[in-house]
Amino acid sequence: MTDHGDIGLDHIYQAAGFDREEVGNRALFIYQPFEPAPKDDPNADFRWLIMAKCKVRMPMPYALAVEIHKAVGKTHSLKLSYDTAVLDAEAAGRAADEIVEVIHRMINLKGDMLEKRIEDV
Repeated sequence: MTDHGDIGLDHIYQAAGFDREEVGNRALFIYQPFEPAPKDDPNADFRWLIMAKCKVRMPMPYALAVEIHKAVGKTHSLKLSYDTAVLDAEAAGRAADEIVEVIHRMINLKGDMLEKRIEDV
């Protein structure tokens, strides 16, 4: 959708000459920093998405949504939501196990986190 929602993605794909069913995104990854943005950063507001404890609610039109939250101590929690019309509990559980495995591989890779890429895991 556009900022105002007056043009849908179907029309955008069509105008670009693409078939949305063939080339459309199947997953959405959203990253929200765990620490507050520095107050002296003029671009700090642009790196945040309104999510936690927000009064605005956005429908989740995805078959699978994965959230990682900072938890007690130096730990994190993983929340997986899924559409039961697309996945059953067993398939969602397998997806969660694979995601945890990928996260563990990334943590165990040598080097700076910014240097780590999907192909490395």
